[in-house]
Amino acid sequence: MTDIREAILARLLAIGEELDVFTTVARDLIEVTDSQLPALVVLEGDEEANDSDPFNRPTTSPRRVTMTPELHIAVQEASADIGAELGSRRAALIKAIVSDTALQGLVINGIGIRYRGLASSLAAGRKMTADMGLNFAFTYVLKPDEL
Repeated sequence: MTDIREAILARLLAIGEELDVFTTVARDLIEVTDSQLPALVVLEGDEEANDSDPFNRPTTSPRRVTMTPELHIAVQEASADIGAELGSRRAALIKAIVSDTALQGLVINGIGIRYRGLASSLAAGRKMTADMGLNFAFTYVLKPDEL
């Protein structure tokens, strides 16, 4: 039995760990302490079944599903350096995710990975703290009989 959604989330964590640019790589971590920075946090996000799948099939038929987990990069640096620090980690993460063959094997036709953008925030203190949430969509086939 294979839950592809869970396999995708696990692979995202593994990719983050393989990059070696984060002190902390975690799943569903709500608060990150200064000692854990720089960090990558993978949050569950949302999932939506494709409404164009036919309705006249058995409920156990495979469905196309798109999941949108939230990937947050958090760093703390001097204000002059924070943009470059976020940007370099962002670039490394995007490249690693879209080119990962194990992840491609989990999505539809090996092409169900889509980078959709990001949202960022900065907070001032002695050093600046920044959080950047990257938005990816992963479309896969949910097979209820194999869960």
